[in-house]
Amino acid sequence: MITPAAKTPPLVPLVRESLVRESRLPLVRESRLAPTPERLVRERLARESLFAPTPAGILSRATCLIAASMVAALLASRAPAHAEPPGDPPPSAGEQEPQAQHKHPGRAELEKEFGATLANATLQGTWQMTGKDGLSGRAPLTDPRPESYTISRAVKLTGDHWLITARIRFGETDVTLPVPVRVLWAGDTPIITVDSWTLPGMGSYSARVMIFGGFYTGVWFSTEKDYGGTLSGRVLRDPQPEPQP
Repeated sequence: MITPAAKTPPLVPLVRESLVRESRLPLVRESRLAPTPERLVRERLARESLFAPTPAGILSRATCLIAASMVAALLASRAPAHAEPPGDPPPSAGEQEPQAQHKHPGRAELEKEFGATLANATLQGTWQMTGKDGLSGRAPLTDPRPESYTISRAVKLTGDHWLITARIRFGETDVTLPVPVRVLWAGDTPIITVDSWTLPGMGSYSARVMIFGGFYTGVWFSTEKDYGGTLSGRVLRDPQPEPQP
């Protein structure tokens, strides 16, 4: 008599029991009962042990990050460079010429131009003066009066010392004299400097007169008395008749 074969136990319950035994947790059968705190702790520990990072996993993640960085660097090197915004075009030869003309001339060239400007020229303009105590700012200026200085030549002596030969006319004075002056420079602008120069019959005077762009302007004052004044006008080659005071 053949004994019927024993029934083979289901595979799924066996696998479940094996997994639970390997995880060293008691078998928890499905039930409709609410989970206990001990059960929740055991399940959480089981999950963390299954998904905890291993050295191999960490190494694989680092390898992926390094590979991604290399790919990004390669793509960036092959990307087209951004074109710089267009700037101003280089100036042409014609545009560079005005810039070259603005170069400051040297002192020798300036002095040569100064001598040529005054040679056979006439400084024609007006002068004003103060009354007593004028240098202390307590006296007003008089009305402008005509003046004229006809210069025959201006010769450099040595250093900043010059000799200007001029016919000086202002008020009732009309004399031709060699006037020793110093010519000091404010950049490219000459300033005729007179210190305590004695004008025959008129006393001793000092002055500072600037010449620039065909004009002259300056101040003068007596070194013996407390008064002075101003002077200004044009540097002319063909002087106009002087206006009557």
